[in-house]
Amino acid sequence: YAIGGKQISGDPYNSVAPKQMRPLIKKLLLTVLNASSIREAASSMVNQVFTLRSKPLLKERDLKFLKAWRRYNPNWYELIDRLKAAHPVIGNFFCSGAGLYLQRIDAQIMRNVLLKLAEKDIPCLPVHDSAIVQYFRANELQRAMQEAYEEQFPGFHCGIEAK
Repeated sequence: YAIGGKQISGDPYNSVAPKQMRPLIKKLLLTVLNASSIREAASSMVNQVFTLRSKPLLKERDLKFLKAWRRYNPNWYELIDRLKAAHPVIGNFFCSGAGLYLQRIDAQIMRNVLLKLAEKDIPCLPVHDSAIVQYFRANELQRAMQEAYEEQFPGFHCGIEAK
């Protein structure tokens, strides 16, 4: 959204379909950002369902995804259209292969977070777009994350959750 010049507000997944479909929409949004065509995105979703259904053990998030898939039996093309309609600011990134570019930006932000914390001798373990620090350092981590994001996207802020 910041690249598109708008501050995101609200949950980007719940604006497309009922809350119970959130696991489907979340996975689909990530898929359309990485796919290079609508057909590739829809095919990828079918393949993801097939792969998960064949696994003997699943993570909780994958179980929620399959439960939503069974309940709604979604038309992936229709959901992609709904995603585009709900998110016109980032719609040009859908099915364009922009995922690698966006991942590079995420990596730059996380690199800057780690450098900020290293300057303060705060140990930090990065995990994708999250990080782990000692409990009493959580506020410093959040501050470093916000600063790194605002350096990348001046005038914008990101939501940061402590888990």
